[in-house]
Amino acid sequence: MYKPITYLLILPLFSCVFFSQKQEELCADVTCEEISCEVGMMPEVVNGDCCPTCVPIDEEICNQQEENFRDFIQNFLETTNALVCQERTDCTSTGLDQFCDAHCSTLIIAREHKELFRQQAEEYAEENCVDCYTAQPCIEPEPPPIDCIEGLCGYGEYGDYE
Repeated sequence: MYKPITYLLILPLFSCVFFSQKQEELCADVTCEEISCEVGMMPEVVNGDCCPTCVPIDEEICNQQEENFRDFIQNFLETTNALVCQERTDCTSTGLDQFCDAHCSTLIIAREHKELFRQQAEEYAEENCVDCYTAQPCIEPEPPPIDCIEGLCGYGEYGDYE
């Protein structure tokens, strides 16, 4: 009397595994074109297709992405001592809006580390980030002046020396 129930539970599981293996075999020779999704969408293989289509991005993915990018920045600053300075002209800033949707943010950094940071942030973003938010132009207020304070770049009383 319980056998039909047992078979019913096993059959769907088996058929899903079988379908997945069959789909993998069907897609083995398919070459997918690289797709570019609109902001707020990401490429994902869905519904047994061989190639990805654009689907809405899950808000949790975006929140995790932002947190991971902040960790990347913190790690970069700590491992390279990228805030260390001798005088105010050693310090500058760089925009973050093109990396992992950092929402028009600006990072204060020692001038000698700016290009290395931008290169590594670009590589990080290419591997780890998707466009989560509607692209809007950055309208930022004038940032406070940047200075070298007690050997570290930060906001101070002098202007930014680009």
